[in-house]
Amino acid sequence: MSMDIKVAKLDTVVSFVVEDFPPASLEYVIRYGLTQALNDAHASVQRKAFKTEAEFINVVGEKVQKRAAQIRSGDVPGSRAPADPAKRRAQMVAYLSRLSPEDRKQLLKDAQAAMGA
Repeated sequence: MSMDIKVAKLDTVVSFVVEDFPPASLEYVIRYGLTQALNDAHASVQRKAFKTEAEFINVVGEKVQKRAAQIRSGDVPGSRAPADPAKRRAQMVAYLSRLSPEDRKQLLKDAQAAMGA
């Protein structure tokens, strides 16, 4: 698998072929990414917003467990669709229900055109 990682300050990308990583590099990247993902999950939780330490710890723990479950299931932030087919259908139905009839018609028309129908 190859990956292009954007370097914003340079307005460029650095390309990697994951299969070419030495084991130490692969472990480093995975550990770093998992650490960041779990810490990002609770970054918005502020200790001062809670009356007790136990409440704070409970909320942080819930957010960490939720993110861990998302990672394990493939339902990760930034993915286009949940890995679970039932969640994917529910997400699509929710999206379509928010569209106006005109927008739904246009979406269908665009989809048919893209499929060559």
